[in-house]
Amino acid sequence: AQMKFSSERLKSALLSGEESKRLCVPLLILLAQQRNALMFSLLNPPLKLISELVDKSQSAFLQFSSFLKEEFKDDYLSILPEMEEMESVFKLQPEYIFHVYRPVMREVFDRDFLIEEEEGEVLEEKEE
Repeated sequence: AQMKFSSERLKSALLSGEESKRLCVPLLILLAQQRNALMFSLLNPPLKLISELVDKSQSAFLQFSSFLKEEFKDDYLSILPEMEEMESVFKLQPEYIFHVYRPVMREVFDRDFLIEEEEGEVLEEKEE
């Protein structure tokens, strides 16, 4: 019960205020950009420290994106920027963009696949 209450509070905090000032997308973008910032910002970084920080930032990104997918099931696509914008404006790596859009693409694929499958069954019945 405590976990559900906490996630509801986080969701409402991320959505509070005007649409342009909501925090969910900027936070997602910053978490995705963090890996490149860590890897390419220092000239001779201590490798062990950098690898640990990269792992932690990756974990935080995965956890936050998972939270968004679960809490914003119906509104998930509406809170995301366009894929092109994520690449050109925010300079995100393709693996982050596709990770964020994977649930949307899966839903579209499943819906289209089911429609084609149903149409195929209808065609088979008409041929018989």
